Amino acid sequence: MSCTSEQFRLAMRRFPASVCVIATGEAPNRVGLTATAVCSLSAAPPQILVCLNAETGTCKAIREGRTFSVNMLTSEQLGLARRFAGIESGAIGEERFEAGAWRKGANGAPVLNDAMMTFECRLVTSHAVATHVILIGEVLDIPENDHDDALLYRSGAFGTWAPLPDTPAGAHA
Repeated sequence: MSCTSEQFRLAMRRFPASVCVIATGEAPNRVGLTATAVCSLSAAPPQILVCLNAETGTCKAIREGRTFSVNMLTSEQLGLARRFAGIESGAIGEERFEAGAWRKGANGAPVLNDAMMTFECRLVTSHAVATHVILIGEVLDIPENDHDDALLYRSGAFGTWAPLPDTPAGAHA
């Protein structure tokens, strides 16, 4: 028995994930999109993995420019998540950056000032797999932010995360 594409899509929709804006380029040619396929890869050296559809302008621009940022959004940034997903405003390219407070990061990529967390990365390598590209980025900087309320996505809806009442702060599994 094998899994169908539809079964896989339905299962992955139920998989909760943090909502990030992946961004690259310099004004007036910045591009970015909303993504949930982001995870840690290595602590030494610090690297993360991002999976993007190969046909997106953002993926193409990262592969050309070799730098990018991963901006993890807070629950207050739902509008940005929808904007960079093309859901809310229909904005494309540089127009998407008209919302939010953006600055040029240490690696040249756009950084969202009030993101929950930002990883500024240099592209180490990329691997095309089916319709997507796996981007592996060396983390060059993680600017300090004072946010603790991640925006999550699950089953086609946005939400937030909260610790269970009986879980002490800082407890690790």
